[in-house]
Amino acid sequence: MNSIRLIILTAFLLSRALFLQAQSNTASTTVDTSALRKNIFKDNSKIYNLVKDMVSGNRDVGALVKPFSDTSNTWGVNLTNKAIVVVKHAFKYELNEENFKGENTDRTEIIVLHKDKSYIDNTNNWSDYLLNTKDVLLVFIGGVNDLQNSTIEIIKKKSFFSTSLADLITLSQAVLSPSLAMDASSASTKLPVTFVLLNPEKLNSPCNINITYDEKKEPLKVDIHERNFFAFHVGVSGQQLNKNQVKLQNQQLTVALDSTQKKEWTSNLVVMLTFYPFGGRDIDRFEPVYKQNLKGKTAGYVLYKYTAERIGIFGGAKLSIDPIQNLYLGASYAFSKNFNFNFGWTWANTLTPSVTSVGNINSISDAIKYADRKYERQTFIGVSFSPGVITDILGLKKEKESTKK
Repeated sequence: MNSIRLIILTAFLLSRALFLQAQSNTASTTVDTSALRKNIFKDNSKIYNLVKDMVSGNRDVGALVKPFSDTSNTWGVNLTNKAIVVVKHAFKYELNEENFKGENTDRTEIIVLHKDKSYIDNTNNWSDYLLNTKDVLLVFIGGVNDLQNSTIEIIKKKSFFSTSLADLITLSQAVLSPSLAMDASSASTKLPVTFVLLNPEKLNSPCNINITYDEKKEPLKVDIHERNFFAFHVGVSGQQLNKNQVKLQNQQLTVALDSTQKKEWTSNLVVMLTFYPFGGRDIDRFEPVYKQNLKGKTAGYVLYKYTAERIGIFGGAKLSIDPIQNLYLGASYAFSKNFNFNFGWTWANTLTPSVTSVGNINSISDAIKYADRKYERQTFIGVSFSPGVITDILGLKKEKESTKK
């Protein structure tokens, strides 16, 4: 029995070691405190050069950060959609703000070095907004008793697609009744620096990188946002719409339905899977058309934000126990994150004039299954919403919650 326990424990420790190795790689060095001048930490370019100097002076660190090299193997030239996250305590200085005096362990700072390369736009500026970023290098400066022993955890968040799918399931039911420790050393005129390169395979956006250095304090967080390519929408055709139902008032889109209109919409809902082929959508910064602020942007970027980013291709079916009764295909325009205009075609499965022998069947509902059918194509124009929004519009969520009670 003891030997079995030993084998299990050994296997667990080995798997844990492999997991940690897959999670990230580390390398350590030191930085001379004379280089830590206050004005350096007021400018991202200067911080970047400080990190670059530390990399250049240490072979192990240089080998670790190869993902940040360009084609000529010059470290750090390309920071587009790559991020260096500097973690440090606030530093204390003498009156001239030049001579390093020590660390203020009561305050911890995160500095994100990252170049934001926008689609179509020519700007390539420093930004702390990480979008689908896979290469992330953490740099811990100082903090012998806390930062250098930080725990790093990657927290996966729900994507826009998975949220729309979960809301669609809820709507359908209503309608159809780790840790990693780092070693460090200290010296009187130097501070320890630990580089941690996270495994890109673990950084599946959207997610948070949580850095815990003190159990009594909230973790430091770095958000990585997602670029959304697929989403479920639920809509109705233009036949169910009139000008009094959907309005734009005070920069807000409102949908007002009476009880009869809600029943009509509920019995004619269409489920659509939409694909955004032109680079997807930066979903957390995806503003409604009427709220976009594009001052100072290039003409190409403005055109992209108003057209290509918002155009989707969808396929769909009627939300019913017989979904292939109506099939849909077309294009959509995203007026906002949760509201689309749709246009395309619908194929209705209709009965064709014919005489079919059904034997001894006496029920029309059973006999009609044997009738000849064909799909007839018609033009389709309508609107669609994210499943969560249309659930609220139709009051289905409230009805479901009251039924549970």
